[in-house]
Amino acid sequence: MISIIVPAYEKEKYIGSCLESICNQSYSDIEIIVVYRQGRDNTLIELNKIVDDRIKIVYQSENSGPGGARNIGIHESNGEFLGFVDCDDFISNDFYKNLHSAITKNSADIAVGEIWQLPQGGRGISTGAEERSLETFHDKYASITNGAVFNKLFRASFVKENEIVFPEKMFYEDNYWLLAAYFFSKKIVFVKNAIYHYRITEKDAERNAALTHDVFPAVKTMVKFCKEHNFSVRDTQLVQKKILYSFAGEFLVSFANAKKMISLVGFHWFVPYKLMKKIVKNIILRILSR
Repeated sequence: MISIIVPAYEKEKYIGSCLESICNQSYSDIEIIVVYRQGRDNTLIELNKIVDDRIKIVYQSENSGPGGARNIGIHESNGEFLGFVDCDDFISNDFYKNLHSAITKNSADIAVGEIWQLPQGGRGISTGAEERSLETFHDKYASITNGAVFNKLFRASFVKENEIVFPEKMFYEDNYWLLAAYFFSKKIVFVKNAIYHYRITEKDAERNAALTHDVFPAVKTMVKFCKEHNFSVRDTQLVQKKILYSFAGEFLVSFANAKKMISLVGFHWFVPYKLMKKIVKNIILRILSR
């Protein structure tokens, strides 16, 4: 059985289509754990319109963020495998069928699907031209194109045995969790035609401020994990580069922040071209827009 965990908070417009896509999966041996936190809209009303015995609603009483919601879902799960779906997205009908087939066929701990961004016609993030499997940490982590957990399927046993938990009360919780999952997993497999539809939604000023605030705390959790588990120099440098590339463009719009990030991850001697290019571009755009 696959336990599919769906944090639900203030997404009344999308929760219905999200859950319908999960309920209509061709792989039917699933439980759907919706972790609901009360907000200011009608998400719960829309949620209750979906009738399916496989849906279990769990209430998140404390604002521990999406990481806290996912931790609750993992604790409540009974499946051999774990999947995560954000409540404003949806999945193709064979998404979990194809992931489950690949993860069992290859005796893997993680199966990685594809991501397609919405609106329709948006850019797709592909996982490669053919299915493949990787076993060393360096190869696995080098393959990462995003820090998301939602386009993947995880074997629950290794997650629970290694007590892999999401950081709570912060955004970018996926990045740390995925780093830990790739470290503890023995094998990952990449799957074609397992498509996760990622919806790009507008973020208000409050959400953008929270995202900006959480960049450095999120990075600190990743750096700490590498130190605690005695990563080799080669693996540490790989994680450092992934961190810099992941967070370079969107929020590090000043040289002061860039210097802070480089110091935090340990690259005192290396400023990636991509990082500097994005910072300079953002600064120029700000000047021109005045």
